[in-house]
Amino acid sequence: MADLVPLVCLAPAGAGASFFAPWGDAAERAGFALTAIDLPGRERRFAEPPVHSVPAAAEHLHPEVSALLAGPGGGVLLGHCLGAWVAYHLARLLTLAPRPPRLLLCASGSAAPGTVLGHRATGLPDDAFLRTVEHNTGFVHPAFQDEELRELLLPALRADVEAAESYRPDWPGRTPFPVLAWRARADRLVPASEAAAWQQTAGSFAGLTEYPGDHMSLPEHGPALLPALARTWHSLFPVPATAASVEHPC
Repeated sequence: MADLVPLVCLAPAGAGASFFAPWGDAAERAGFALTAIDLPGRERRFAEPPVHSVPAAAEHLHPEVSALLAGPGGGVLLGHCLGAWVAYHLARLLTLAPRPPRLLLCASGSAAPGTVLGHRATGLPDDAFLRTVEHNTGFVHPAFQDEELRELLLPALRADVEAAESYRPDWPGRTPFPVLAWRARADRLVPASEAAAWQQTAGSFAGLTEYPGDHMSLPEHGPALLPALARTWHSLFPVPATAASVEHPC
């Protein structure tokens, strides 16, 4: 539908577009046209080699996301955990366009860009790597318990963790777009103070919203947050009056 606001979603480390599958109907009811995007090496793009840095991921996705948010109409870029930093870098790239779109960045389950939380996992042997990821996030997908699946899935997860642990944004100043932060109340990786630190990089901070659950519970609880996200979008970017809406005398 033409009046739906584009909502482009980026999954956390090791995950793909299906992370947002539970949101489909709720997104449309809230007024969004949702598109969840896979990074190389994930799900529909499993055959492609994964990328190992946030800038490389953002630059790889830039043409697709730019097309989705083309023109001044813009939309919402939403990312969870690593996806929030990729979305942040993407939003920065999009604002360099001659006619940058109107953008709201929704950063979920993430500290401010470049703030590495938890224990470093990059370079550890497989078992120690997975134990560290589980310690940091409180979650490792059950597929990693299967030896064959683990061998297939580890390269993408390792690339994502390396991207997160190596990211040091070098953009000057505050963002030219507003930022809204989301955080699960029981998220043991991202304390509330670190999620709120997005306001230090945001040109306009739309606040911190907390929801039930832990670091990886966004698929379950996200649909309940979408109406408020829509209200935030429309408060920041109200629909301008058009000539068609102005009454003229007969």
